[in-house]
Amino acid sequence: AAQPFSGFRRRLGSEGPGGSVEPVHNHLDRNCAGRQIQCARQRLSGLQRALAIDAAFKTRRRNAIGTRGKHVTPEQAMDLVMGYTIVNDVTAFSHRLQELLGSQGPYGLAKSFDSFAPMGPVIALAEGFGDPHNVRIRQWTSEELQTDERSASMIYRLPTLISYLSGFFMLEPGDIIMCGSPFPLGGKPCFLKDGDTVRIEIEGIGTLESPVIAEAPSA
Repeated sequence: AAQPFSGFRRRLGSEGPGGSVEPVHNHLDRNCAGRQIQCARQRLSGLQRALAIDAAFKTRRRNAIGTRGKHVTPEQAMDLVMGYTIVNDVTAFSHRLQELLGSQGPYGLAKSFDSFAPMGPVIALAEGFGDPHNVRIRQWTSEELQTDERSASMIYRLPTLISYLSGFFMLEPGDIIMCGSPFPLGGKPCFLKDGDTVRIEIEGIGTLESPVIAEAPSA
């Protein structure tokens, strides 16, 4: 079953989803899977030790929160999930802090341009969806297949992500958790140009198609 975003917004009584968060490198690269798992686990355990008390996590699939929750256990986590959708996680690599300031800082501004992160076309409801950790994820750029992977490549699965994030802040209905992008077949993402079309298809959800249009210069 699926629900259009317009219905989702009406149900929440707001103009759109709430906040969104995303993990970094949450899918295995087939060429170095063991090393990635070890490094990712070290980063997570190190952060938990540093916070000690209460206790970031690119995506093409997101899960939409339908119920409030704080300090949720992994066993309770999936009860909060309303459903799943697709996001084209566009990044302007030239505007990362690494490029602008020589810093190893976050990607936030590089992902925040107008029209970035198109999402849809629907929310596939969690009830009856099946196992979200075993769906096929494919992405084409102008008809060239760039990504073909299954969500089973996730290092941290949804119960872990939801539980971990709920230790930092209250999860509210409409919040979006981005679950990480699978590695491209070529090993790195391609750069987009005016006239390209990006098509993302996730089994059980549908297809999100986004044209690439160069922004007109300011008058």
